[in-house]
Amino acid sequence: DYDLQALGCRIFIPSYISLETILQEEGIIFQYDSTVTIVSYLSRELNVDGQRFRYRKIKDEILYSGDGIINSDGGISRAIKERAFLDFIYLNGEPYLDSLNTMNWTIVNELLPMYKSKILPKRIERYMNNEYK
Repeated sequence: DYDLQALGCRIFIPSYISLETILQEEGIIFQYDSTVTIVSYLSRELNVDGQRFRYRKIKDEILYSGDGIINSDGGISRAIKERAFLDFIYLNGEPYLDSLNTMNWTIVNELLPMYKSKILPKRIERYMNNEYK
């Protein structure tokens, strides 16, 4: 027996669970997908023991920042929902999200500078103002 998410974090190091997996668990994305989405230093898709893992590459400065990441004793690194939201918008533009009611915009704004992006703050402002629909 082993934890599939812990396995996913150990295949490519460093990495952390983020994006659709966290947003789905937090009720921000309603569509179910069993794929575990992980942010890492490369982009890959793997199937291991019946579990699909999707790795998305992100800049090293973001990947190596521990801000908004929770590390468990079981070897699982997971983004908090605000970091997963920022990762998602940073990597995907301005997709539709089902519910942002639980988003803590103060935390979003505290994490935003680590992305060093000129366009990301403008995108986030549109989500904060419900202008993305």
